[in-house]
Amino acid sequence: MCKEGPGRRELEEFWRRRVQEAYHRYKDAAETVRRCQLKYAGQIPYEDGNFAMRQAQQHELTALKEYRRVLTIFGDLLTQGQIPPAEPPQS
Repeated sequence: MCKEGPGRRELEEFWRRRVQEAYHRYKDAAETVRRCQLKYAGQIPYEDGNFAMRQAQQHELTALKEYRRVLTIFGDLLTQGQIPPAEPPQS
């Protein structure tokens, strides 16, 4: 179990921010899918719309996976004191 202290609080705050950022990216991606659905609803054929919809859905899925990943890490830190693995630098 990780002991309570300044390092632990900073780590929790770091992962809390990561969860919030990932959540907002997911919500933005889900909103993009919703807008695509509204824009291309009832249009047959809609090759451009189909491509846009697939891209939006893929972006939403990627954002959801990242949100779930950081939420799990944060949850494990809070409930079990499990120190998260080192994160690779973001490009």
